Amino acid sequence: MKQRIGKYVGLFWRQTLAYLLVAAFLGVVLFYQIGTLVPGFSLPELAARAQANSFHKILLDPLFLPHKLMQYGLIRAGHSGAFWMRSVSALWGIGVVLLFFDIIRSWYSRRVAVMGAGLFLTSAWFLHLARLGTPTILFTCSVGLLWVGMKLRSATSHRKRTLVASLIILGVCLYVPGLAWIILPMLVWQRKLIMSEFAKIPVWLTAAILIVGLVGITPLIYSFTKHPSLALDWLLIPQTFSPSLWLSNLWHLPVWLILRGPDMPVYWLGHVPLFDIFSIAMAVLGVYVLNYYRLLDRVRAVVAIIILGFILTVFNGWLVLSVALPLFYVLITAGIALFLQQWFTVFPRNPLARTVGLGLVTLIVVLAGYYNLRHYFIAWPRTPETRQVFKA
Repeated sequence: MKQRIGKYVGLFWRQTLAYLLVAAFLGVVLFYQIGTLVPGFSLPELAARAQANSFHKILLDPLFLPHKLMQYGLIRAGHSGAFWMRSVSALWGIGVVLLFFDIIRSWYSRRVAVMGAGLFLTSAWFLHLARLGTPTILFTCSVGLLWVGMKLRSATSHRKRTLVASLIILGVCLYVPGLAWIILPMLVWQRKLIMSEFAKIPVWLTAAILIVGLVGITPLIYSFTKHPSLALDWLLIPQTFSPSLWLSNLWHLPVWLILRGPDMPVYWLGHVPLFDIFSIAMAVLGVYVLNYYRLLDRVRAVVAIIILGFILTVFNGWLVLSVALPLFYVLITAGIALFLQQWFTVFPRNPLARTVGLGLVTLIVVLAGYYNLRHYFIAWPRTPETRQVFKA
């Protein structure tokens, strides 16, 4: 009995310590100098704060509603500084990382999930979104839709909580421009599964969900009746015909990813490509993995969201490519998993070789994360272009 109790207590404290270390790492990466890393606000941040400082403004334009409501609450409480406005994005960033980790953990080992989530968290692209006082971080909530599809298909217990969490994620994503192109086909595609899930929960809970859902989409419907053109912004449909710009965006898509990043000092550093060499190499392996398992629904969902991100980027510019950002890292993580699997296959019983291989991959992942952290925390804030756009 004493041994069992000791084993349980030891396991409890190890898990507690692990959770505390993860929370500390998330907090340091996303909140360290969040209000002082750059000298002031940028114009997009000022515009975002102005759109969130009045409930009437939010009601007339509820796009990115969840982010705006959080900023509105802070502004009403007297907290309108850079730290508070950017903290809203950081909190959403934490949620996105946790969803990403949960997805990868259900597909691969915990070790691979930690590597993938660590790369995603420390990627400069993600940090530029998650530590800026604009609602663009919500574009990465596309990974939540992948989580919803995965959980609804695999949930065997805690069905009520899974369904409620899924509906909350759907509600958030419904207010993110462009994600309706994922939500509506997904609801049609999985309609039988959704109906069966509702049939398994109490009638009162179904009624409550429907009522809350109707109330939740009321601001969206109200704004469309007041300003019908807002529906085009919601769907990210361009209101002007600009074929030359679209062709330019199409041409620059692969260039931005692997050769030369976009010239947008608020969101990026110079002309550094969006992905480092290691991430590109692992993404190539990830493409091979997805092609091998192309008949799986989850693989089709990943590919569909990435393709949608490309299409929306062609018509709306680089920033919207963030819709595909978490799915790119699903590809990268799949590549890491394949690399480790092949290494362990070559050395199935040699503990030294397995340890060396795992150590090398871990070291490379750490170096890639360190490179991206230096990009964001050291190089980006010190460039003259960055300081110029953050003077406000």
